Amino acid sequence: MRMVFLRCSFADIKENAFRDCSDLHTLEFDGGNCNINRFAFRGCSALRNLEIDVARYCYKYVVFDGVLYDAINRWLLHAPDITLLGIDHLNLPEGLLCIDSYAFEDCPNISYLQIPDSVITIGEDAFKGCSNLTLLVYPESYAAKYAVANGISFSYILKDDPSDTYLFE
Repeated sequence: MRMVFLRCSFADIKENAFRDCSDLHTLEFDGGNCNINRFAFRGCSALRNLEIDVARYCYKYVVFDGVLYDAINRWLLHAPDITLLGIDHLNLPEGLLCIDSYAFEDCPNISYLQIPDSVITIGEDAFKGCSNLTLLVYPESYAAKYAVANGISFSYILKDDPSDTYLFE
């Protein structure tokens, strides 16, 4: 299965529904009244296109830079391998609160991920398999503490000048 289009009128995409569908590269859904459970796309290593039909009113989910968020950008559910799109880094939106477990598991070649200091939860193994990843974090932020506790390379972003970073490994 390489491409799936879901009509989400009152649909419920179950946990692990597409787990390990390694050939799936495009998933489109019309938004509607759809509920996407955690880990629905875990292990979809070829997934590079997540699309929501913007012509329909979708009040639960949005996609930016291929990354699936809840509609108000508070919860990051899944990031496909953005390097397949020619992107090696992401700046997550300010106001984001939660990065779900295994969210970046399918991004083994991502280099940098800037995490806003609004993030207060990062799920288990959110960056599993991201061996080249450096997190760009604010000092004393939850993300900085998470990086230290989990042995993830990180750089500090200074609040006075976001272009200044210091690398710690």
